[in-house]
Amino acid sequence: MDVTTGDVNEEFIHYLVTSKRRELEQVLITGDNDTYQSVYLHSQELLDVSDLLFSQAMSDPDKWFPKLDKLLVKAVEKVYQEEVDKTDWVIKDKLHLRVANLPAIPWFQKVAVPRCEAVGDVIQLVGTVTKTVQPRMLTWRKDMTCTKCKYTFPLLADYDQFYQFSPPLLCPNTEGCSGNQFKEEMGKDRMNCKDYQEVKVQEQMGHLSLGTIPRSIWVTLEDDLVDMVKPGDDVEVVGVVKRRWNGLGKGPEERTELELAIRGLNITVCNTKGLNPMVADEAEEEFRQFWSLPGHHDLAGRNKLLSYFCPQVYGLYVVKLALAVVLAGGVERVDQSGTRVRGEPHLLLVGDPGTGKSQLLKYACKMRTRAVMTTGIGSTSAGLTVSASRDGGEWHLEAGALVLADGGICCIDEFSSIKEADRTCIHEAMEQ
Repeated sequence: MDVTTGDVNEEFIHYLVTSKRRELEQVLITGDNDTYQSVYLHSQELLDVSDLLFSQAMSDPDKWFPKLDKLLVKAVEKVYQEEVDKTDWVIKDKLHLRVANLPAIPWFQKVAVPRCEAVGDVIQLVGTVTKTVQPRMLTWRKDMTCTKCKYTFPLLADYDQFYQFSPPLLCPNTEGCSGNQFKEEMGKDRMNCKDYQEVKVQEQMGHLSLGTIPRSIWVTLEDDLVDMVKPGDDVEVVGVVKRRWNGLGKGPEERTELELAIRGLNITVCNTKGLNPMVADEAEEEFRQFWSLPGHHDLAGRNKLLSYFCPQVYGLYVVKLALAVVLAGGVERVDQSGTRVRGEPHLLLVGDPGTGKSQLLKYACKMRTRAVMTTGIGSTSAGLTVSASRDGGEWHLEAGALVLADGGICCIDEFSSIKEADRTCIHEAMEQ
């Protein structure tokens, strides 16, 4: 390690000890040494401390993010040594430094599933979780012993081959050994295993052009990131785009196919993320100016707004007013006993064919940032709520239309085509 890199590392440790001291003390107080814990760092903070460290981490994440974890461990040890009263503190070494909020440039920020040219890049993808796999235990390392010279060495699983192990052709003993037979050492299962989960993230409909089918990609989560998300969550994934393939003849139907996946470095649920304060202030000022105009008082202003509502359909003033009330929503009420009364209204459009019902539903989907448009023909209760499917011997939970539209609006066309037994699940969801 040259002097420049050493100076950068010491500067980064000093920054963690001074600026993130409260988080490091919280790590020492909570949890035990057998579970992983994380300290979150904004990418701009890492860039301010050292642009060299940031560029190295972004260019070679597989090498430098484990080094950042080791620097975090050193910072925690330094805080532990500086404290006098540390009776309740436990030194930790299973730590991860999670980098969040990558710079707002197209190189990092993605709203579409990456393609093959992005392999090896660190990106931040915005999407919706549609499917989750049950968490499982992953063996990521084995201790192997050469049967000829008894040399013991660690063998790491290959992420690109779905964490399969590929033993070396010859013994890696530095003293020289031609042995090619190895056996696994037992007794270190706790050290060689970790929690592992895969989730499928789909592109958000609001970022796609009309008529585009959203694509999906698998995201792998490890250690403390497991079980952080559920189907229907809007997430921001920071990870590395990787290629994965099965061994020759070991894929489905004995095929070997390459697929893209994202190795998750951080995942954030952003279901409750509100508007940007600057955007909210501008919208509030625009609303105030509109209602202050002489011809926009009370009902006259409401009628003016409705004249712009769904312009492709002429008339239907009452229907448009009802749809606007549904889009605006109500106020949820919770009394002292904790009983919750929903504030969101529902709307049923009934009319002859060709009266513009579907056009109104499509316009409502465009007005909301989180909206799902589906049809009742062929829909089942599992497709509308959540379905359990089995793929490769594992069970997957896949979110339906009502789950994906949670916190937004779900538009169901041809509602009369849904079977009576399947409508019950929709009525139960409407009561929530």
